[in-house]
Amino acid sequence: MLEKDLGKSSILSKQMEDKRDRAFASVAPFDWELGFDIELLLGYRAICKDEAEFFGIRGREGWGVDRYREIVDEVKKKNIPPFKIPVKNQGISSSCVGQALSYYLEILNFIETGEYKKISARDIYAYISLGEGVGAYLRDGLKLTCNRGVGTEELVPCYHEFETDHGIVRNPYSEKEYLEKPEETDELKEVRSILKSKEYKSVKGFGPELMDKMAWAMLMGLGVFFAVDGENGRGWTSEYPQIPLEVAWSHALFGGKAFLENNKKTISPINSWGNSCGVEGWQKLQSDYFAGYFVYSPWTLIDLNNNWNDMSNNQNVKIIKDENSPAVGVWLPFLSPEAMESVCLNFGIEVPKNEKGEIEWDKAIQGTLKLK
Repeated sequence: MLEKDLGKSSILSKQMEDKRDRAFASVAPFDWELGFDIELLLGYRAICKDEAEFFGIRGREGWGVDRYREIVDEVKKKNIPPFKIPVKNQGISSSCVGQALSYYLEILNFIETGEYKKISARDIYAYISLGEGVGAYLRDGLKLTCNRGVGTEELVPCYHEFETDHGIVRNPYSEKEYLEKPEETDELKEVRSILKSKEYKSVKGFGPELMDKMAWAMLMGLGVFFAVDGENGRGWTSEYPQIPLEVAWSHALFGGKAFLENNKKTISPINSWGNSCGVEGWQKLQSDYFAGYFVYSPWTLIDLNNNWNDMSNNQNVKIIKDENSPAVGVWLPFLSPEAMESVCLNFGIEVPKNEKGEIEWDKAIQGTLKLK
């Protein structure tokens, strides 16, 4: 049974696996020496005149580890500062699913537009909550952002703001206030319609192997949205949360960094418990947290227009060869429509279908991709 202590934690109800969920596929070992840092990436985006300059000569469709490595090298050469993501504070509400997902949407919107707009966690949580103080399912939040879109904090506020002699003070809404649905204005509907059109993928796996898959999903999808189990009094507001002896609650987080620290693989999420949590909101989860199966239900958002890799003629992949590894993955022939759609959607490839919506198997042409 989940312990209710809203002063320190959010409560997230676990959900059963849905076989219809599309799966994210990673095709090579993650380069932990290179790692991934979303704030480094956003710092680079802040100096780019537009999205085209950010993605480089290969364009959005060529996004991948090669382009990320180029950006890392340029950031180091030019000493470009990271962009510090503003830390959220959910207060005593159970809105962690909305908080973590709104971080993700803010980042995707910033990369696309060059403007950092605060996305409303309340405009997510108010529609997917399982009840006062109970929390919500991650999948429901993803469905909402893909099917309807989410408004900005300007239109659906999450804080009470007061002017004082020391500046503006922002107090987070209470649980009841979070559950109040906003007025459905034309402006809100228009903003929601703009902030959608993403597809989501489930990152499958358990234990230590999940770390590599999440790191890949983080790089390719520009972040990862996931859940953890925790326990009050086990250092969960510190930089290094301790694994729970007894699970007291579950919590949703946005993961934006993956790196080696003292030769230990580390996934770093930003929390929604204010600046005093971790180091300016950022915490570090290492292999013990994954080995205990206290990390679960990770998801990544995928831009449907982004093929990620340079595949000539938009062909389906038959063989994926990592030039730095003897491993070869053969992905054709597909054994089912679900398998074909999962692979094609992972790489932004249009599935060949006829007017009835049936897959045209004879048009599933092979191709070859080498990962550098």
